Amino acid sequence: MTTRVFVTVGTDHHPFTRLIEWVDHWSASHDDLELVVQHGTARPSRHGVNHELLGSEEIAAQYAAADLVVSQVGPGTIADANRAGHRPIVVPRDPHLGEVVDDHQVAFGDFMASRGRCVSVRTREHLVSELDAWLAAPKPLTCPSALCPQPPAPRSRRCPAPSSAPRGAGSRPVGCSAPCGPPGLSTPPADHARRPGTAPR
Repeated sequence: MTTRVFVTVGTDHHPFTRLIEWVDHWSASHDDLELVVQHGTARPSRHGVNHELLGSEEIAAQYAAADLVVSQVGPGTIADANRAGHRPIVVPRDPHLGEVVDDHQVAFGDFMASRGRCVSVRTREHLVSELDAWLAAPKPLTCPSALCPQPPAPRSRRCPAPSSAPRGAGSRPVGCSAPCGPPGLSTPPADHARRPGTAPR
């Protein structure tokens, strides 16, 4: 069975080559992956289908089609992934490596991970461990309550009541299509739809 993995670095104009290299390292040992990569100003992936940038509708389609999402730490990225039913595995950009202007992604990634919205990793070994654990773990059948605030937003389909907690990272619950952003969080424009060079969120 093929697993579709969507990787996105957002649109910060700083290259995030490290994330692409880490994903390439992991995917090289897996033949059962369909890898789609939005790489921005970084080099393209050696193993995936590459896109420098994607529009908001294209991004939404990639989230809907993916089994697993790997991304930078961005408020819009995490919120959009949550709404599509994913708990993304995220890697914060490092300002000491020229990937971003400061270390805000580290703090925000830890904060969102503490709320159950993502899994934040900082080393290649941790990323590989989380990805392999996700592939090995049974997929949850219900939406975790932490990701599905009630009542759902207007015009959304209701999320089934949770019966068990999810296992592993990157969960894409089956049957959950309710918006899964933090309660009270409005829908920000997708990080990926901004033009390169604009300030990241």
